[in-house]
Amino acid sequence: MMAGHEPRAVSVNLILMLLVVLLIGSVIALTIKEIHETASETTMFVSSSSIAVTVNQTFEVNIEVSDVADLYGWEFKLSWNPSLLEAINITENSFLKNGADTYIVSKMSNNDGYVLAGCTRLRNVTGASGNGTVATIEFRTKEEGTCTLNLYDTKLVNSNKQLMAHTNLDGTVHVLLHDVAILNITSSKTIVGQGLNTKINITVENHGETSETFNITIYANTTIIDTITNITLTNGTSTTLTLTWNTTGIAKGNYTITAKATPIPYETDMEDNTLIDGWVFITIPGDINADQKVNILDCIILANHFGHTNGNGHAPSTKEWMACLNSDINNDNRVNILDCIILAGHFGEKDP
Repeated sequence: MMAGHEPRAVSVNLILMLLVVLLIGSVIALTIKEIHETASETTMFVSSSSIAVTVNQTFEVNIEVSDVADLYGWEFKLSWNPSLLEAINITENSFLKNGADTYIVSKMSNNDGYVLAGCTRLRNVTGASGNGTVATIEFRTKEEGTCTLNLYDTKLVNSNKQLMAHTNLDGTVHVLLHDVAILNITSSKTIVGQGLNTKINITVENHGETSETFNITIYANTTIIDTITNITLTNGTSTTLTLTWNTTGIAKGNYTITAKATPIPYETDMEDNTLIDGWVFITIPGDINADQKVNILDCIILANHFGHTNGNGHAPSTKEWMACLNSDINNDNRVNILDCIILAGHFGEKDP
C-alpha cells in the first residue's frame, strides 16, 4: 500500500519546491525592481531653479551634474530671452578639472540668446563621479520680466566614449520691477487767502516688487512748495503724505499743483512718477467765491456753513462741500468766529 502512494508524494514535494522557487524568484525580482526605481538618476541642471535679480545687475548661473559616474566629457546648449538678459562670459568650473587636464570650447550669441559649450578630459584617464559644477555663465539683466533658462541638447560621455543617459532641468530668471507712482494730489481748499495756509495731500504707491526709498517734490506751477525726503514703501503698499502750504509771499492767481517722485535705481517706467492735478486760487483773504472781491456774497456763504467742521453735512467733492471747506479761511478745520473776523477785516477789498 505504501509503495503505491510514493509517486504521488514525490509529485507533491516537487510542486511545493517549484512554488518556493517561484516565490523566491518573485521576491528577488521585486527587490531588484525596487532598487532600480529608487536608484538616483543622473541629472544635468541649472543650479537655481528660480533666480530673482534687478535691472542692470550681473549674476552667475552654474550648470551642474548630479549622481554621475565616470564623466569624461560634457556638452550643452542654454538659451534665454535676449531682450531681458545678455551673457558676458562662460568659464569651466572644477568638476572635470579635479585630477585631470581639460579642454573647453564655447560659442555665444546675445542676438539669438544662447550659448553652446563643450568640455572633455585629456589623455587616458577615468572620468569624474559624484556631484559638481561643470560650467559658470555670467549674465547682465537688461529689463524687467521673466524668462526660462532652457537647458537642451545636452550630452554626457564616459571614459569609454559612450553617451550616458540623463535628464535635464531648466532654470528661471525673474528680473524684478522697480516702479513708484503718484496716484493723487488734493488740496484741502481750492480758494486760499494770500498769506494763509492750505493742506496738500499726495498719495503715492510702490508698484514694484522690492522695497523702495525715494523723495517727492511738490510744485505750485513752477515754484517748489516743499520736498518730502526718504519716503520708504514696501512693494505693493501706498501712503498719503500731507504738507502745509503757507502762501505768504505767493502772488495772487491760479496755481496748478504738481508732484514729482525722484526716479529710483533701475526704474524704467517714469511716466507715473509725475502727476499734475488740482488747482488752488490765491486771492484776498475772505474772498470765498473767488470773484476777487470781499462782499456780502462771501458773508452769505460763510454764514451758511458757520459751525461746520471739515465740511461735515455735505457729500464729499460736491460744490457745497468745497464751499464749506473754503469758508474755513484760517484753515483750522472749522468755520467759526475767527473766519468771520478775517472776512470782516478785508470787507470791501477787491482785485485788481
